[in-house]
Amino acid sequence: MPARADDLKVLRWAATLVLALILLVAGAAWAMIEWGIHSAQKSAAAQFPGRDSSQALIDLVNCEKCPMEQRNRAVWTLGQIREQRALPALHEHFYDGPCNHSKSLCQHELRKALKRIESQPPIHAKR
Repeated sequence: MPARADDLKVLRWAATLVLALILLVAGAAWAMIEWGIHSAQKSAAAQFPGRDSSQALIDLVNCEKCPMEQRNRAVWTLGQIREQRALPALHEHFYDGPCNHSKSLCQHELRKALKRIESQPPIHAKR
């Protein structure tokens, strides 16, 4: 019988450890997303001074001279912050076809951002 009690202790510790690891990974993922949002907003605001960070991100999406990687990051960020003002710009670039990352914004990222912004009810509170 003592072996059974020891087994239960080990199972409890293992379950606690697994739960702690899941929480740690979820927290790290959340922190990375928040850092990515903040970094993209700061970068866009520096690139387009005098505008609020959301408008700067929208201007970056529409910037034909800006690197495509930055523009796609702006699309992702606008979707993450659920910026309603970005809808016209995102719809303008969305053609729902295959991606051509060298010539146009990523259609997959645009689709995700549009879905996230337009979803009812909101996935979570607006930042």
